[in-house]
Amino acid sequence: MLSKRTSFSLKAIRMNLGLTLDEASELIGVSKYTLSNYEHYKTVPNISKINKIASVYGVSVDEIRFLPNEKEKKLLAVKKRMK
Repeated sequence: MLSKRTSFSLKAIRMNLGLTLDEASELIGVSKYTLSNYEHYKTVPNISKINKIASVYGVSVDEIRFLPNEKEKKLLAVKKRMK
């Protein structure tokens, strides 16, 4: 079970549940490309999608992180420089 005091990225939650990107996107009702954009912090879902994601993943909205943490920010910056 996920800790109530910690937030997790969408990808970490999905992978913890053993769902593929295709499976999760179908359950949530978005394309796999849209879900991938949420997971990679390229776009942020609207409130109805946030609630749907939380429901499908069986977590509270508070447990989901929609912005990168410091480690992820550094990795994103490195990837951007490599392009």
